[in-house]
Amino acid sequence: MSGEVYLITNRINDKQYVGICAKILQNGRVHGTLGRWYGKGLRFPSHCERAIIDGVNCDSFLDQAIAQTGPDMFRVITIFHDIPTQNLLRVERGWI
Repeated sequence: MSGEVYLITNRINDKQYVGICAKILQNGRVHGTLGRWYGKGLRFPSHCERAIIDGVNCDSFLDQAIAQTGPDMFRVITIFHDIPTQNLLRVERGWI
């Protein structure tokens, strides 16, 4: 199993959020994911949804920021990809 490390940047105040994603493979295809971010295609929209539902009372700082500024004010990039799962936390901590 391998994963990715993401960097999400608030374009208004330049605050950054780092997260990881581990891909679960089944028969050679991505079957699911684990982690705080799953990338802008899957996970970021769920943060946006929570921000809309919970507003500024969200549990995470990222969701609160999305609720305050809107999702269009964030840039999501992949820092590293295909990182072995056992190394994901170490790589993520290096960026925090």
